[in-house]
Amino acid sequence: CFFLGGSGTGGLSVNSLAIDADLMLSVSSDNELVVDAQNVTTSVNPDDVDIWSNNLWTNFLLSIVEPLIKGGLVSDLENTLNGELDGLIGPLVGDGLSALAFDLSLELPSLAGGDPIMIDLLTDFRSTDFHDGETPPDPSPAHGGIFGERAGGFTPNKVAPWDNMGIPQRNRCGEMGQTVDTPRMGLLELGLSDDLLNQILFAGWRGGLLEFDVGPEILGDAASLETFGVTDLDLRASGMLAPTVSDCNESAELYVHVGDLRISGTLKLMDNPVTFTSHSSLRAKMALSVSMEGIGIGIEGVEVIETEITIEEAEMIEAETLIGGVLDSAIVDALEDALGSGGGLGAIPLPEIDLSAALGLPPGTAMVVITPSDLVRHDGVSVVVGSL
Repeated sequence: CFFLGGSGTGGLSVNSLAIDADLMLSVSSDNELVVDAQNVTTSVNPDDVDIWSNNLWTNFLLSIVEPLIKGGLVSDLENTLNGELDGLIGPLVGDGLSALAFDLSLELPSLAGGDPIMIDLLTDFRSTDFHDGETPPDPSPAHGGIFGERAGGFTPNKVAPWDNMGIPQRNRCGEMGQTVDTPRMGLLELGLSDDLLNQILFAGWRGGLLEFDVGPEILGDAASLETFGVTDLDLRASGMLAPTVSDCNESAELYVHVGDLRISGTLKLMDNPVTFTSHSSLRAKMALSVSMEGIGIGIEGVEVIETEITIEEAEMIEAETLIGGVLDSAIVDALEDALGSGGGLGAIPLPEIDLSAALGLPPGTAMVVITPSDLVRHDGVSVVVGSL
């Protein structure tokens, strides 16, 4: 109507709505996360609904009937959304949470000084454990839950010439019933079992972690060796067993065990040729640390080393003690220099969750990142405490 302002256009917008749903989380037989949304309810605050027009007269009329429009509209909108979202919320949340089953790569240093040893760390879902938010297990104040995952470390290239059947399982230090649990005292806890650490070390051993030539750069500078009359080294080291970590001891300290480290070859002692083979077993305290780069793995120091040596030349057999002592000292120094501190063996990266695809954004633009604050030990599990 010309006298009332002519034709007009307008619209309606909903600024926000709230969706409540009970999420039932489980794991399928093929180890995929299943999220089932139940009791989905949508609520819209009428004050968050805007109705407008560019015609003053229409706006006046709308202001009179707006409460009635909003009341009926909100009710219809809520009922419609409840039915539509019922089958969408579960898959949408499931897609986001499925990123918690992460696959990543890590590097272990090569003691031979060559390219690092690449380890693939693969995971999938094994179990979920969520409680009702009212009665958390003692003594935890946390009202969250746990995603349990299977994990394994693998390397595609076998370098070690030896065959090992696998790694020992911790099994609560022989009492059986090992579980992967965390203290449930932090906002976020990421637990890595000792069995997983052993899988990573096994993969590193298989990829050549303990296969290297032993020269002055390993055993120490030439001047210090010549002090003992040792020259003309032509030695090769080979780990016959994969390193393993264990806290099954009286002090519950986490140690790494290496045995047997075989060194064979020739050298000269006071210009006399010596052909020998030695086998060393050692124990070092494991050092773990955490930063934004991940969980650093290293050793604090070699506490125990035992070496047995066999010399082929009968006239040089009396030199076994001397050569064994030189090897013990050199092996300890070399390992502490190469693998000392919390990250000498590299770092296990912390997983990042990419929600970009679920939000219709370019990859890498909507990342959920773990911010670590501490690393603690809990019943055979190394636990990163932090937040998202």
